[in-house]
Amino acid sequence: MRAVAWRASWRWPAVVVGIAILVAVWTLVPQAQAFLNRYAFGAWNLVGDMRLSPDNRAGITPRVDGTVSFWGLPKKGLGQSLPWLGLVLLVYLRPWGARRPAHLFTLATLAIWTLPFFLLAWHGGLSGNMRYFLPTLPVLAILGALGLADLARAAPDLGRSLVLGAAIGIPAVFAWMLLGPGGVFGAHQILTIYAFIGVSAVIVGAALVPAAARGGQFAGGAGLGMALVLGPLQDVSNSWSYRANTSNAGAVLAGIDVPSVIYGPPSFIGFQIDRPQGLIAQTMAGHPPDTDFITDALGQGYVVYMLEPWMEDAIAADPRLAQNGPAIGVASGLELYPVGLR
Repeated sequence: MRAVAWRASWRWPAVVVGIAILVAVWTLVPQAQAFLNRYAFGAWNLVGDMRLSPDNRAGITPRVDGTVSFWGLPKKGLGQSLPWLGLVLLVYLRPWGARRPAHLFTLATLAIWTLPFFLLAWHGGLSGNMRYFLPTLPVLAILGALGLADLARAAPDLGRSLVLGAAIGIPAVFAWMLLGPGGVFGAHQILTIYAFIGVSAVIVGAALVPAAARGGQFAGGAGLGMALVLGPLQDVSNSWSYRANTSNAGAVLAGIDVPSVIYGPPSFIGFQIDRPQGLIAQTMAGHPPDTDFITDALGQGYVVYMLEPWMEDAIAADPRLAQNGPAIGVASGLELYPVGLR
């Protein structure tokens, strides 16, 4: 049998045929439709817009300005953290040539690693970014560098274009923090969506129309400048501050007696995990705490401490409950109120 060699002219027809097959499967197979819908939602949630997270635990709080607080942090998706990520598209949209084996390998690597997270739409917990995507960053950085190299071959003065783009992207972040909707949270969660989509759109244009390479360079520079402000200058300092606060709170609150139940952010009260009669409890957003559990715990001799909003919700839901003393942990920045039976 004669071997059939791949031809560059088959690339776009193959893409069209692949999309057509995918649409047909999505339309005709209900199980596939549910799978693809779930995958698509998770992919956009974890890459494009972290605000859509389906996690409804207390502590993940929608704000009136359209942003969402994740235990006090403006958590972002991968594309929101790295607005330059659209540069990766250029690598795959241009003819693959001798890079074909490497492209197939990187695509398979990224697809396999991200599959379970996209299906679960799991945001990764207490951090400003998704730590489980860290293994993909070297691959994405290499692909982004290849995208810049392709743009440099298509138009001269790559460095100048990158600097000019960064000179727009960096001030844009600070301007949004001062004047834009949501302030700092908005710069992390709203501006970055526009930047990620905008950079990606310009890069796609540069891939299809080589004469637009200069615009791709400029867009890449803007995305890199934004990532510089959002990452090393913001996320790292936020992480250090958050860790210092949690350490301080843990030291102050560790004096709480056992047996005890504490309703609060797990990162601040991790000391409870190692105590045989120390329990950590959570609530779901929009739902009051489980008052039957609270009364049972009180009946068994446990002391129950709660954040003020949760205490108010519990008292409103069950008139048997009442505040049972002054708040503790004021010095830690995390005020917990004892709750008892009337």
